[in-house]
Amino acid sequence: MKKSHLRFLVGMTVFAFFVWVFLANLNKTRIFVLLPLSQSADWTNRVETGIKQGLVNNRRPVNVTYYYMNMDQQNTEQQLRVAVASARRAIKKDNPDILISVDDESNGLVTSKINAQERPPVVFTSMLQSPSFYGYSPAKRVTGVVESMPTGGIIEILNVLKPQASLKVAVIGIDDLTGRSEMQLIQEADWGQHVLGPVSLVDNFSDWQAFINGLASTADVLIVLTTDLLKKGAGDDFVPEKELVAWTQANAKPLSIGIRLSYVRYGGGLAVAMPGSVFGRRAIEMSLKWLESGTDLPPPPIEKPSDFDVAMRASVLNQRGLVLPNVYRELARSSGSSYP
Repeated sequence: MKKSHLRFLVGMTVFAFFVWVFLANLNKTRIFVLLPLSQSADWTNRVETGIKQGLVNNRRPVNVTYYYMNMDQQNTEQQLRVAVASARRAIKKDNPDILISVDDESNGLVTSKINAQERPPVVFTSMLQSPSFYGYSPAKRVTGVVESMPTGGIIEILNVLKPQASLKVAVIGIDDLTGRSEMQLIQEADWGQHVLGPVSLVDNFSDWQAFINGLASTADVLIVLTTDLLKKGAGDDFVPEKELVAWTQANAKPLSIGIRLSYVRYGGGLAVAMPGSVFGRRAIEMSLKWLESGTDLPPPPIEKPSDFDVAMRASVLNQRGLVLPNVYRELARSSGSSYP
């Protein structure tokens, strides 16, 4: 065989391979994951970890696209509007078979604002508000995983640490979509013998400090809601989460308990949290199940996980003379959130 013929055959084989790869990718099911924070955010990483766990045993060819709105890096209303518009354009361009919309910010600012007739089938996850709050229903091809507050786990630990005591529980959070939703659920919960209040949602660091140094100082326990989007002041940058947690832990007179594992990662002593990986894993599993049956059929039912994780920093708890039973220490170790 002449060399020119050999080169031709090799060239055609390579060309055919690339055509095959192109067609294979073209025929893959497309899943678009909309995340409100940046790729480096702790909550983002945990949700993504869960999605990857849910794909381990999957045999369906899928192409998963992660889109980060980077809201923790948007300092002005104009930047936020640009981020929202960019997210909508990315969804339209990708035209996914399923849109996984993470957290209340993604759902409230982007997904729920897309016309239902133009919107891909939606699986929301880690959403604190009820689906109806955003106009979602199975009839509009929407299902997902609702998040609840870990109040049951917090009360359980309080009753272990302070048996029979009636404790005054203060709550501090950020005045945004997530913070307002968290506070609503906290206030609706049954706290048993414990007394809830004072509570406050703030939009800047000075007000955060004033509440903790003032009203919260008379409480026995301080519940710290999500801490990743607090402004330093009007129009200013966000307070780095590590800095906010460190200041809170150092200055709060009551025992402070975060509702995100990142609270302990950044220096806090104790957190009781819904596991982010669960929301990622259940969202992708639900998406694959719906795709298998056909998105023209009714979606899988909405889920609401009740399990919680514990994070603890032994040195901080020891300063308060607190020791958690082994079951909670093991739970913290199993979630990779046990610190010396």
